[in-house]
Parts: sequence; C-alpha cells; structure tokens
Amino acid sequence: MGCTGSKPVDAIDPENGENKDDPANVANGNGLMGDMPPKTISNVNGSIKAAQPPQTPAPEPPKGSDDVHWNRLWDSHRTFLLDPADIHATIEDLMGRSTNKLSTTEINLIQRKVRRIIRKSASKDGKKGIPFAKSSSGGDEDRSTAERQHLLTGNAIQQILPPLAEPSETSTVNPVNTIFLLLLYTHESMWDKVAETAVMDAKAAGFNMDVNALQPPTRCPAIPEESSKDPIDLPAGVSLQSLTFMIGLALRGSRQQRLQLLFYLMLPSSVLSKFLTEHPAGGVPLWLLEVGNETILGLSSLSHYYHYGDAFTPGAGGDYCPSRDKSPLTVFGTDVTSFLDALLSDQEEVNGDEPKPADPKAAPAKSSFGIRRRSSHNSIDDAGAEFLDPTQTEVMDKLHDEKYTFSVEEIAPDAEATLTKMNGEKLPEKFVTMSEFQAWSERALDDSALDAIMHRLFGHGIIPSPALEADMVMNRWIEWQESDCIEWLKLQQTEGALDSLASSVRKALYLDPPGNEESAPPPKRTHRRVFGGIDGFDGRGGLGNGVMYCVEKKWWDSWEAYTGWSWGGEKAVRNAAAPKPTELSTEGLINRDTDEIVGGTFGSYELMKPGLVLDQDYVLVPPGVWDVLYEIYGGGPPLPRMVGSGKKGMASELTSYITSLAETKDTTEMDLDAVSSGPVNQALKVPKAMQVETHPWVLHFHLCDPLQPYRRGDAGPMTIRVMATPDQPLWRLYAEVVIRLPVSAFKVYGSDGRGRCRLWKRVEPSGPKDAMSRFGPWTILCKNRFAILPSASLKEELDDHYDELKKSWEEFGDGATVQSSGLVNGDQLMLECASLNRSGQFMWPREAAAKAGQVRRLADKDTKFRRMLRGLDENGKPLDKPPELVGMVVDAMDSAGRWYQVEVIQVQDVDDTDDDDSMRSDYSGDGPRDSKELLLDFSEHGGHSEWIEIDSDRLAAAGRFTVGEDDGSDDGKKGPNGANNNAKGQAQVKKASQDAESHGKLCTIPGFGACGLVNLGNTCYANSAIQCISYMPLLRAYLLNSQYKSTGELNKDNPLGTGGKLLEEFAELLRAMWSAKLGEKSPSKFKSQLGKSNMQFSGADQQDAQEFLNFMLDALHEDANRVIKKPYVEGLEDDWVKQTGLSRVGEESWRRFLRRNRSVMADIAMGQVLNSVTCSKCGFTSRNFDPFNLLSLPFPEVADVIFRVHVVRRANVFNTPWVLNKPKKTAQGGGAARFPFKGDTVQKPPSDHLVVEEYIVAMSRLADSNDLKDKIQDLCGIPATHLRLCKAEDVALKGDDKTVVRQHTQVTPLTEKEGPCSQFARRRGPNGEETNEPPLIVAFESTLRSRPRDKSQENDSESEDDYSGASGVEMTDREVGRMEEDVVLYGNPEECRLYDTEPTTVAKAVSRSLWPRTEEDFKLGLRVDAIDHKQHWFPGSIVEILENSGGNDESKDQDGAKTKVRIHFDNFSSKWDEMYTIDHFNEGRVRPLYSHAVPRSRPTEFVCHHRYMDRTKRLSSLFGQTFFVQCQNEWSTARAGAQILAQASRFLKLPEDIKGPVDVDDNGEREAKIQRLYDRTQAVLSDLIDLLIDCDREYIQSSLALGADGKVNPNHQGEKYRNPSFDATGLSASLVKRVNTLLHRLPFEVRVCTAESPLGGTNDEVAFPFSLMRTIGNYMNSRHAVVLQWREPPSDKKATGKNVSYLGAPVMYVPPAVNIDGESAEILEELKAKAATGSSGHNSSGIRLGVCLSEYCKVQDLEDDWACPQCKERSGKQSLDLWRLPDILTIHMKRFNCSARWREKITTKVNFPLSGLDMNEWCHDDSPSIQGAGDEANTYDLIGVMNHYGGMTGGHYVATCKATACSREGREEVAHDFNGVGSGKATIVDEDADGQSGWRIGRQKSEVNFNKLAAVQSGKATEESAEPLWLQFDDEMVEPIAPRHVVSEMAYVLFYRRRQMTPSNVARYSVLE
Repeated sequence: MGCTGSKPVDAIDPENGENKDDPANVANGNGLMGDMPPKTISNVNGSIKAAQPPQTPAPEPPKGSDDVHWNRLWDSHRTFLLDPADIHATIEDLMGRSTNKLSTTEINLIQRKVRRIIRKSASKDGKKGIPFAKSSSGGDEDRSTAERQHLLTGNAIQQILPPLAEPSETSTVNPVNTIFLLLLYTHESMWDKVAETAVMDAKAAGFNMDVNALQPPTRCPAIPEESSKDPIDLPAGVSLQSLTFMIGLALRGSRQQRLQLLFYLMLPSSVLSKFLTEHPAGGVPLWLLEVGNETILGLSSLSHYYHYGDAFTPGAGGDYCPSRDKSPLTVFGTDVTSFLDALLSDQEEVNGDEPKPADPKAAPAKSSFGIRRRSSHNSIDDAGAEFLDPTQTEVMDKLHDEKYTFSVEEIAPDAEATLTKMNGEKLPEKFVTMSEFQAWSERALDDSALDAIMHRLFGHGIIPSPALEADMVMNRWIEWQESDCIEWLKLQQTEGALDSLASSVRKALYLDPPGNEESAPPPKRTHRRVFGGIDGFDGRGGLGNGVMYCVEKKWWDSWEAYTGWSWGGEKAVRNAAAPKPTELSTEGLINRDTDEIVGGTFGSYELMKPGLVLDQDYVLVPPGVWDVLYEIYGGGPPLPRMVGSGKKGMASELTSYITSLAETKDTTEMDLDAVSSGPVNQALKVPKAMQVETHPWVLHFHLCDPLQPYRRGDAGPMTIRVMATPDQPLWRLYAEVVIRLPVSAFKVYGSDGRGRCRLWKRVEPSGPKDAMSRFGPWTILCKNRFAILPSASLKEELDDHYDELKKSWEEFGDGATVQSSGLVNGDQLMLECASLNRSGQFMWPREAAAKAGQVRRLADKDTKFRRMLRGLDENGKPLDKPPELVGMVVDAMDSAGRWYQVEVIQVQDVDDTDDDDSMRSDYSGDGPRDSKELLLDFSEHGGHSEWIEIDSDRLAAAGRFTVGEDDGSDDGKKGPNGANNNAKGQAQVKKASQDAESHGKLCTIPGFGACGLVNLGNTCYANSAIQCISYMPLLRAYLLNSQYKSTGELNKDNPLGTGGKLLEEFAELLRAMWSAKLGEKSPSKFKSQLGKSNMQFSGADQQDAQEFLNFMLDALHEDANRVIKKPYVEGLEDDWVKQTGLSRVGEESWRRFLRRNRSVMADIAMGQVLNSVTCSKCGFTSRNFDPFNLLSLPFPEVADVIFRVHVVRRANVFNTPWVLNKPKKTAQGGGAARFPFKGDTVQKPPSDHLVVEEYIVAMSRLADSNDLKDKIQDLCGIPATHLRLCKAEDVALKGDDKTVVRQHTQVTPLTEKEGPCSQFARRRGPNGEETNEPPLIVAFESTLRSRPRDKSQENDSESEDDYSGASGVEMTDREVGRMEEDVVLYGNPEECRLYDTEPTTVAKAVSRSLWPRTEEDFKLGLRVDAIDHKQHWFPGSIVEILENSGGNDESKDQDGAKTKVRIHFDNFSSKWDEMYTIDHFNEGRVRPLYSHAVPRSRPTEFVCHHRYMDRTKRLSSLFGQTFFVQCQNEWSTARAGAQILAQASRFLKLPEDIKGPVDVDDNGEREAKIQRLYDRTQAVLSDLIDLLIDCDREYIQSSLALGADGKVNPNHQGEKYRNPSFDATGLSASLVKRVNTLLHRLPFEVRVCTAESPLGGTNDEVAFPFSLMRTIGNYMNSRHAVVLQWREPPSDKKATGKNVSYLGAPVMYVPPAVNIDGESAEILEELKAKAATGSSGHNSSGIRLGVCLSEYCKVQDLEDDWACPQCKERSGKQSLDLWRLPDILTIHMKRFNCSARWREKITTKVNFPLSGLDMNEWCHDDSPSIQGAGDEANTYDLIGVMNHYGGMTGGHYVATCKATACSREGREEVAHDFNGVGSGKATIVDEDADGQSGWRIGRQKSEVNFNKLAAVQSGKATEESAEPLWLQFDDEMVEPIAPRHVVSEMAYVLFYRRRQMTPSNVARYSVLE
C-alpha cells in the first residue's frame, strides 16, 4: 500500500534491509524467528529533525503547583490516582479489560494465526522446534530467554497482523513499526519501572495513597521531574498478552481510546521510540490503559496529559495547554490523510514473503471477499497450503486465504458515504497536534470509518468481519439448499408437487431420471458426520429427512442486524450500531427447571423446554451453518434435532419454495469470484412445512466388552446417546450406532474386513434377581439375525458399498420401527460384536461365556458354596470341621464390575442390620451373629481390598465367572502374539503393579490424558485430586509448557510455599501423564516430595482428598506467586467501608489481595465472597470480602432424618376391654365390668385407650436410639426406659388374596445408643436402591407395669418374728415384710390387667419354704442357687428327680445309691445342666434362691410371631405385627402364659368393617355369627387368663402355708412360712388338665421355638408349657421365641353345604387400628404431597446443587462466634454472597458430619448439572461478575468430580473427568466446550501418538500392544464424536463412564469451568506451540 508524503526518512541498509543504528531492530532481531529480514520495520530511532517543525526557545514555565493548567488537571483527576502498591495488579487488570472485550473464540482465532506463522517459519527454516525472537545483543542467553517465553519479533507481528504494503520513501507513517514498539513497551517486564516511578513520585509529594488514611491528597503537588534517560532494557519480543490487548483496544475500545491509539500509530517510529524512552512514567504507554478507565497510574503518568495529552484524558475537562518546555507530539497531516485513504481503498492486498506495492491506477474490485463454495470443509486452495495448519477449520481456511481481500463494505454499512465524508475533510499539509487530529476526526471519521480503519489494521485475516460471517453462512446455507433441502423435498411428494414443476426447474434440481440425457446426474453423496453425531451413515439420519439445529430466535435476530443478513429477494440492510452478538448460547431453549434429566447427563442431547414455537422462540439452521457460527461465537450446547416428515396439505407452499430454490440454484452455478454485481447469493428461508422433533427419545448404547461380556457397573464400555423417534426405522438406528461407536476390539473383523453385530436390550426383572440367569437382565433384539459391521476404513466402506450395507441393515431390522421393536424412551441397549475364535469362526462372546459356564452356574452349586461359607454342609447342617476361609480362592466382582479370582485374607462376623461398613461396631446383642463378611484382596488386579458379605451376588465359587488353568476352552487362549493370556483366576488380564515405563502399559486415548496413577498405599485421595487438577484448562497448559520457568514465576523464596519443588515435581508428573505414551504412572517422586512439603501426607494413612486438594491448590499458588517479597497489607477500615460504595470496596479488597497474591491460581481459580454480618442489637454491619479457591457447600437442614413411629402400647383394661375388662364368669352368670371407667370412647393420641399410635418424628442425623426414645417419650408419655425400639418394615407376601396373612411387619431391635439415626434410617427399594419414604420405627411399650406402693408402708417397722430357713440363710425383716405385702397383692383382680407383681421376694420365700431336708423333700421346680464345677454360683431350678433304682449305674456313687436331682441353670442351655444329691444340699453347694447368686436386673424378654399354615400349599408364613413380651424372671410359665395371652388379645377385636362371602344367609345373620364367634373367643381367652393367674396364686399361697386371704393359715402347725409337705405336682397336674379344656377353643396355638426358626420345620419347637413347676426365666432365654400358630376359623357347612368360613378371612387375627397424631398427620400429608409432585425421571432422587448453594448463601444466626465491634453484643446475622467468580470453580460438598458421639457421611444425592450451571442467582447484585456481563457470562460446565466411596473411617476415592484434548506441550483450545466435527476445534492428537499405544473398549491390557494407527484412530474418534467422553480414574484403571453415571451420591468435590473463559487469562496462559 503506498502512502504519499513530503518528509524524508532515514535510509535502510541495502544489504539486509535494516537500519544498523536502530536499537529496536538490534534488540528485537532481524527476522520473525531470528533469520527473516524485517522489510517494513525501520527508522525506529533515526533522526527526527526532518520529521518535526523547527522549534524556538521558550521561557521556563512554572515548575510547581502554581501552574494553573497543572492545578486544573490535578483537580479533575486526583480522585483517579492509584495507590502505587497496586500498580502491577492494576496494569494487568486494565490490559485485561481491553482483552476481555474480545471473545474467547476471537482469542482462539488469534492463537491459530500465530501458530500458523510459527509453523510456517519453522517449516521454511527446516528446524524442528519453535524459533523465537533473538536477543538485543544476539547472545545465546537472551535468545534462549526469548524462546522460552515465546516472544515474537516485529517481523512476526508484521505477518500476524493484516498485511500492509511498504510505506513510500517519503511517508512518515509506518503503523507496523509503531505497533511493534507499543507492544514491546507493554510487556510485563516493563511494569516494575512504572511501579518504582509511582512510589518515588508519591514519596516526593508526601502523599499517603492508602484509602485507610481517609484523607485523599488534595493539595496540588509539584510537576514530577523528568525521569533519567538511562537506556531501557526492552524485552526480547512481544507476548501474546500484549498482542491481544492491542487488538482488543483497537477493535472494541471506546472511540476516544481508538482515536488516541490511531494517533500514536501514525507517529514516526523514531519519534515514538524516543518519546517512550524518555517518558517520565517509565516507558509503558499508560495512557492507552488509563483513558476510558478513570485511572491514573502515578503522578508521572498524570504529567503526561499535562505535557502531551491535551485531547485525550482519563476524565472530563480536557483542553489542557502543553507546557512550554515540551514539544507537542505531532503527525504530518498530508501523510495521515494519504495513509487513511490508501488504507480504506479497495485494492488487491498482498501477503507472504514478497509484498507487492499497490497499483494506484488499478480499479477497485467490488465486494470481492466472497469465497467459492466447496464440498470439503478442510480443503486449502491457496499456494501456501503446505505451511498451513493441517487441521484448518473452515473459518480459518477463509481468514488465511491470500485471495481474501479487504473492503470497506465488510465493516461500513454505507461504505460510499463513509469514504465520501472522510475524503471531504483533509488535514492540512503541516504537523498537527493531538487536539487538532481529534477535531478533524470528529468531522471526517464516523464510527463506521473508525471501525474499518481498525479492522484493516488489526482484524483483517484474523477476526471475521460482519460481511465475511454473512458470506460464509450464505455459502453453507446454499449448500444445504442444493443437497439436504432438495432431498427432503423429494421425500414429500405432496399431491404431485414435484411432478408439476417445469422441466427447467426439474433439471436444476436433478429430479429427472438418470436416463434423461438432458438432465445431469446428481452429485455423489459421500459419507459425512455433522456436529451432534446424528446425521447417519448416508447423511440423512433419523427418519431419513436430515438434521437441523435449533438456535434462539433473539440471538438470530441480533446476528441478522449485525451482519446485514438478507433472505432471497430482500435487500440487505446492516445496522451500524448493532453490536456483535454474544456467544451462540442455546440455554434459553433448554429446560433447566426439571429434575427429569440433569443437565448434561444425556451427553450431546439436552432436554428442550416444552411449548417452544418455531420462528418465535427458535429458528432452524442447517448443520453447516451451525458449524460456522459455533466456530466464530462458541457457546452452546448444540441442539441438533431430526427433521420430521413435514405437514400434509402443503402442496402450494412446497411448490412455491421448490420453484424459488431452482431459480436460486441456476443462478448460483456461476463462479462467485467472477461475478462483479448482482444478487448471486440467495438463501431461502426454511420451508414452513419442515418441522423437527424437539423432544425425541434418547436411547443409551454401549459396547459389549468381548473379554468381559457379563461385566456390570457404570464404568468400562464406551457409551453414546442416540436420538430416536417411535416411527424411526430400526435399521437407521443401528447404522448410526455402528458409525458412532469406535469399534476397534481385537478380532472382530473377518477375512473380508467386516464383522457381525447384534443388539441387546436391558430389561428390568419382574421379580427377585435370578443369579443363575443365562444372559442376565438382557434380551436380544431381532433374534436369530445379525447385521454387517463395516470395516475399520469406515468412509471408504460407506462410499463404495452403500447399497449392500443398506440392504443388510434393512434385513436386520426386518421393517421394524423403534417402537414396534419394543423400545421406549430411555432404554439401555448394548451392541455386541462377534469375535473370531482360534479356528477363524465367528462366535458371540455372551453366548460363549454362557455356554462355558453352564455347569458352574447350577443353583445347587451356588447354594452349596454359600452354605460352605457359613460352615454348613449341603443339607444345611453344621459341619464338624468348618473349612478355613482365610486363604480360600473365590470368584469376586470388584467395584468396577469385573470378575477376578481372589484370595480371602480376613473373615469377620457382622450384624446384618448394619448397612454401612464405616459404621461397623462391636456386637453387643444377646443373640449370635449369622452373617459374615470376607475381606478380599484385589491388589494383584490393580484394585484394593474390599469387604463383601457372603450373601452378596458379587461372590461366587472359584471358576464360575473366571477362567482358570483347568478351563478347557480353546477360544481366546492366545493373544495376538501367540502368548497365553488366560492366567489363573482372571477374566480380565490382571493389572501390573509396576510403573508403565518399566512394562510398557500404553495410553488408551492419546491426546486426552487417560493415564492412571499407581496407588502407593492409601494414596487414592491424592490420585483422584491429581487427575482432576490435570484436566483444569490453562493450568494444565501452564504446567505442561513450564511457563513458570520461562516467565520467572517459579518462586523459590516464598516461605509460605515449598520453594517451587512441589510445583516442579507436579509439573513433571503431569508431563508424563500427558505424554500420550503411558497408560499408568507411579507418582513415587511426587509422593516423596509431597511428604517433605507436608508431613501430614508423608505416611500411608488414609487422608481426606479435600484437605489434600486445598493444600495442593495453595501450594501451587505460592510456588508460582509472582510476588517475591510479600508486603504487609492492612485490612480496610470500617469507617472507609461504610462511606464507600460496595463495588469500590470490593475492588479495593481484591487489589489488596493481589498485593500479596499474583499467580496463575489467583487468576483462574480464586474468587471472592462477600461476608456480611449485621448486629441484632445496634444494626452495625460489617462487610468483608474473603478470597476463596474452594467453596464448601453445606447440605440443607431439612436433610434431618424423618421417622414414622408406631407406638404399640401394652394390653390393659382400657385399650383391650373385650378381654381384660370382660366380666368374670360366676355361678350366677355374667356380671359388670371388672374396672369401670369413664371417658370418651373416641380417643386421640396419646392415650392408654389406644393400642397403636403413629407419630412423625424429626431427628438430628447424628442422634442415637436413646435420643429417639426421649423424643418419643415426650410425644406419647411412656417413659423412655419402658420403650423397646425396633426398625420395622412392612412386607407384602406373595399370594392371590390381600388378606392379613399376606401382610407382615418385620422388626429388628435397636440396641441401646445405636446410631446415628441416619444409619438405621436408610430404606432400600425392591432393587436395592435407597428410597425417600420415612422409615418405620416401632416402639413397643414394656408389657410390665409395676404396682404403685405406699411409701409410708415401706418405712414401717418389720415384724420382729425371726424367720430362719433350714439352711440357716435368713431373710431380713424388710424382705419378710415386703414378701407379706406382695403375697397379699399377688394374683389379685388387678394382676395382669392393670399391674404386674414383682415376685422376687416371694420366690425367695417359696424356695426357703420348700427347702428339702431329706431326699423325700425334693420337689420339681424348686428354685435354688447352685455352684457349678467351676465354683461359680448360678440360680436354677430342679427339672428332674432321679430316684434310687438300685440297678442303674448312673445313680450310684462311691458311697452307695442316692437320689439325684438335675438342676437347669437360668439362661443356659440344657447341656450345662448338672446333677446334685442331698449331700450337696447339706454341704452348702446348693443354697436357697438368691442366697449367693444375684437376681437379674432385666426381665425375661422374647419375641412373639404370628404364623399361618396355608393348607393348600402346605407352607408356613409369618404375618401380622410381631411383638415383644416381657415377663418377670420368677414367674411360673403359667403366669407368663397369662401375660402372653393378655398381649395377644390386642389382635382379637371384632373388626369394624366385616368383609367376606355374602352367600351365607343374609348379611345381618352373618354379622351376628361373627359377633358370637369373637365373643366366645374373647370369653375363653379371659377365662383362661383368670385360671392361670388363680392357680399361680394358689401355688404361692399353699407353698407358704398361707390361707386364701394371704395370711398365715391358723391351722398350720409347722414353722412359719414353711410347708415342705406341699404337693406342687398335684396342683400343677390339675392346672394342666383344666387348661387343656380351654386351649383348643383358642384361635391359635401357643408354641415355643428357636429365635432363628420361627417358621418351624425343626425338632426344637414344642407347645408352650402352662405349668406351675417351671419359671419363665429358667425355661426361656433370648435364643427362644414364641409363635402363635393361628388356626382357621370355624366353617358354616350347615348353611352353605361346604367348608367355607363365614368370617371372610383365613384367621381371626385383626390388626389394631393405627391412630395418627394430629400434627403428625399434617406432616405426613406434606411428605406424601412432596413425593407425589416429585419427578419420576431418570434422576428424580436427591436434591439440586442450587439448594446447597442457597443454603451456603442464606442468612444465618450467629450466637457466640461473633461479637459486635461497637456494642459488643454476641448475636448477629450473617449472609454470604458470591462476589467475584473464577474461571475454574471448585465446589466441595460437606458430606462428613460429626457430633460428640457419632460421625457420619451424608449420602444424599446432589443432582449437579454436567452443563449449564448458571451462577448468577447466587451472586450479589453489585457483583462485578454480573455487572455489564451477559446473561450467560457465568455459565459453567463440569470438568471433573472427586467421588468418595465408603464411610467416615475408611473409603476409596475415584475421580471422574471430562476428557479434553491437549498436546504434550500443553497446546489446547478452550474457546469451545463441546465436542464434535464442526466444533471449531483444531485437532490436537495428530502429533501425540508417535509412541506405541492402544485402545481396548472397556479394558486396558499391557500384554496387547496396538500400533500407532489404532491409537490415533481412537483419539480422533473421541475428538470427532459429539458425545462427551467421561473417564473414570480408579487409581491405575482408566475407563470410560456414561455421562448419566457421573452424577451420584458419592460425589465429594466438583470442578467446573466457565463456558466462556476470561479472554485475558486465555491470552496469558495459553501455549502458542
């Protein structure tokens, strides 16, 4: 480009084209990379005499504050003056503001341009590597520094920026030189001089700039003296940070900023160089930063505006006259005018190494920026293609095209008017000052002209112009019209619409048959994929109608206004004032208000909002158009949708559209580049008849692992999501799956290069899981058929054999649709590929595995195995010698679903009521344990030890699911190299324990990380955190490229860091992980350095991953802190905070934080929280802005445990009057009630008149069972000590009827202080999943109620009569008195109905009364204390008397034959019984009861079950409400039987709602019969209770020689209270006889069994003995249970002629009514309403992440943790608001909860979105994160999760990360956060697979080495797939995981990235090459 002018410039050395005396040239090298000559960089520091007007001497101006102009400048700008301590941070912030005006995608385009230039230079130089700028002296040291820092020379800038022609020899304007100079002086290395100058100026003026001074400087200081003229040490080159700042300032700055920049760009380079060198502010062009930002970076910078900047100042009030001691900066007017005229003229631009001057005579071309349409997006037409990035995208393809020339029309809507206005105003032929230039600009340069100038200088060829965007979109739209649109129209055939077209139209659209010679054949359809992955193998996809993308209508409207887009026939009108649209976001169309689908869990598909209207809410664009727009704007997520079949009855509309389309196509056949005028590009709107499926079905597919065909779990197989519709052909669904799933498993292709596939559908089991199912929960689709699997060369296969494949797939589908084949929305399907066996034949892996393991899968073997683990034989009997389980080899499934042969290393008994391993405690119950857990060692297979219960289906006999050495199968024995891969005990080749470097374990997906970390001993916490950190964008690039070294940021002197050692070791570890070679890496060196840096992590103990992560982030920050010496920083004073706006306070707080903290972590991973505390008394508010690198979110308080409690009261005369208050039968007949009481019969809880009461109880998660008892006591009034808590579950038994015998309430007792409540509150669904229903707790009231006693009676003196037993053991007077009182009360009418007598004293008296003196006095049932063979005393009873028989050897001893008695000890089994003689009694080895032994403190307790025998099936089952009975230990079994019967009477109330057969007489007679039946039964039960109590009372009175009134019988002649002649046997026999007459009339039989066998079937079960000769405490213990075997009710054969019960139920059992407390009923209704309104979708359980964020930000009450600084009140309210959000947002879920006694892990599932987390809701209204930002500026997408499996005391950490591409040098592109072709991403993996690597779907094998090509294909398949790839990192094991499984209740720490990351951070930390 030629520029005319009249002023001479210095000559350039003709030999090398450079000025030898130019310090800039010397300092910055000769060429772009060190060798290329800078042809246009010259005259930087030459003579300036000819370039400046002659100067006349002027008198000295006033130097102090008396200068009126300086005073005026000071007054208007002093408030903008900055504290010198904040210079560095502020300069970075101001530069970032300009950079951030660009979008992240525009930064990405700049990066690509730079990379292209670098690669082109490296290719020409023939150097491997990246040469950069030379040093100022040419020394190797400085050059090395420049190369490390990636600094570019002026020649590089010349090639990166838009190409310009060389300036004429007479022109003084050379913008390339001045741009380069300004870029050099904005380098970070220059900022220190600015800070030093600012500090000296403030010190010289005596100013304290700290805001805490409260008195900002008001007096005008003296004008700062000119700085020294010492040479400035310039940097070795230009950084990308400076380049993007300059481009952002030029393209997006304010008009004032851009005019100022333009003026400086047109200064002669020599003038600018001298000016910058001598500038008082230190050389940095601070005015470029300050203007428009109301900031002054020091007094010297302020003096700049006094001396030079009269036109442009940071604040208002300009017109400052320059001082007379300085010459104003000027430009030559004619040169400026000529330069701008030439710059905006339409002419052929030049590019490359040989610039061509413009021909002034050449006529300007008109609108020649269009591009030729081409079929391939990746084709390169220019001659320099060999130097282009081989992965150029379409946008880059155009921008880098040399044929792309600039035109004002690209920018200015009315280019002609713009140029006319500029040409009408000419600058004079003289030097003009800045103010004169500004005045001229206001007249000559409108905004469009300024936009065009700046785009021409900084944007052309780098950032698309509005016209270029429209042109590229137009091209893609027309391509779609010519292909997909026509194909769709052909498919409509609506009412002959196509047949009626003219022949010319049909010819244009290729509608005539191929035989027509006049019609050209249609272009060949080639295979392609669109972004979204649903275009199908033929490009049609779905229903065969193609794919369209949904875009928000408001965004499309803004883009149309910005680009001037027009449809065919419309006039293009572009609004010059229309801003460039923000990111191409579709968030407004996505339904984020539902839990049906958590955002991102369906991969590349998002759920759209219901009710969206086409052309109102959204528009449709073709896939090619989406590709272009997404690459330019980024955003997302993409919303591809299948095109439907169109609307019927649209013939006229379609015909009109087709005609318009044909006319457009005829026109567009011309070469666009040759057209000079006319509307050649005409895009037609989408036909109104074209509709898309906005809410399609989504099906989940995964690959079957041929070596693990039956593996289970979330991780392993590659998965994709496929969009479908019910009427979609099944074969098209299969075709898409085949294309999208990267099938590269070993031996799946035959000799012809093809394979075989079939589909499986997952089905939910209808009943209990069948462990022996042959194929598991899967069924085959299209049985007995298979489909062809195309060869690995997919594109060529589809292109060449399309018809053959289509026919095969159609035959496979057999004409079925998706719906007709049985599929529904959300189904899971599996693609199984056949594998070749050793004979070369195809076999199906699942069938082969089922056939090979058929014998082992027999149910009897599995049962035998389970019993063996329990120590039982195959018949269930205990083994004499149980096998030793430790050391046994079994088959076991690890946590990832793989089967291995492993060894048992430990066995332990467990309480099977404990669901959580982490809460395991020592067993303290009464009964034995019957469940075991095995500790299995998976370490040899790369896992860790796990506890597995013996009943788990993860356990099997050795060889059942694995192949051992004895397996005879020939299939799969040898690997590809002939090696035997079937090592013993593994279904999958075991993982090596050594490092990958030593044994060659290979990277599975090169370019995407996928490198596991070896567990070095409980280091899973560190491994998971390291993996998540390694996927943090920008930080990953910073570490991989060692930027901390090249920029000198490695801080080795920071006492808060590790001396840089941990950072260096961590970076070295990351470089190994991202080398694309290693499949696993041992972090031993890093672990060693970690232990040295922090002793907490030095050992092998388990650690909290969050604590490690927090330490790691802080250590990285301190090791990379650019602040070498941290200054002391005071906090902000409350007075200043109170007087200042919140935004200013937040800004100042952040600046103060940056004074001590400036690092990569501070820039990308640290934010600010506003912490506000308000005093409740005086209202004082304290505000603090606290930095954070991790947000710890609490769970909401509503997560406390909610219980549904049933209180079951003991039977008494009030709640069971039908039995216990029934009139006693007398000789005269019935009588009145025994205990008359008054009161309302309708009672409300709590009440003794009710049997079952229901309460809703909320408990703290860490409360225990005792706390729950106390809460229940407060509600029901029953003392907590009288409550027996049980965890209950209602179980519906199998059966056709719904009677009471099909309902059973199982109860599990809770021990004392069992907890926490969150542990036993868990409920599981039928499939093992946790449910949200409140768990049921049954609280049984103790069946014992002690009699009230008169305290005065207790204090009365006892009888003075002495009582001595035969043994000489006496009862005390108090005991005798208590006994006399108890005997009177014992058995009275209140007994068993109201109260229960404690009989210990009576039992002691009876024992002494019946104490034998001779053998003849022995009596059965006598209670004694006896000493056993171990000399221990125990209470017991005589249960057998063996009289002397003379001939029985067993009855003889050495002294002769004696009568013996067998004593059974309490609470012991019969095997411990011992024999005693009368000598033992006389010798004192047997004593009266409780003379030596101590009575038990607890009563005898046993459980009672209801049992029913189904006579038709001859099966017994438990039903009804199980309950507990407590009995006094010294009660006889007769008295205990009365207690059992009394409690059973609660289930015999006449039912209020009588249901049953109605053919038994009339209904009234039936009810009467039922009434009589229950009356008779209740009467019998009442009589039997009376009989048992009366006989028991008689037994006591007779044994103590008492009368019926309980007093001493006056007729008794013997000792007091002694009756050894009492005939106990006769009385007991009489009772048994009388009881038997009544027992058969009861509706049930009372039986005793073992607690483990309540269903019977064992020989241990007997009838309950209603006897007086045995006490219940001696007869029963905790190992026994009572069963009520219910009989069938009587039938009415007489009435019906058949045995049919008129009761209508199989038993007379009636469940007690449940009475709900009033308040509890309301709570229960609310819970039911919540459950009813809750979503039933895929992720309906759990809470949203937003709930936790709201909990974090809510107002909380402070009590003792805070004191008001004013009134000292210790109460206030605290609130937290997010103020400044980082690019990387780390969220910690506070899952671990602790109390004084318990610790628990909160397992509540949090539904966190994988995409589209909008943080605006939780930001403060004044937050800088939302002020001036777009609606979606704070939208975040998930990149990683740290999961914790286990509990508080132990567990395992597993990481889940979203795989993103990154080269080994750290080259990545962060502008686009979604995958797929057309995503705008350049390929990263091409050069990252130069080592051996491999890809195995679902597994990793070190023994199988795939070649480089297989690895590259895997990486490319991942990159091209629109499906996001999520990887699970379980230590060394790395496997894909489906997106829907990323969200789980195990999530502990979440890692999010901002969708549009801060552009300044991207520019600063991205790696160029």
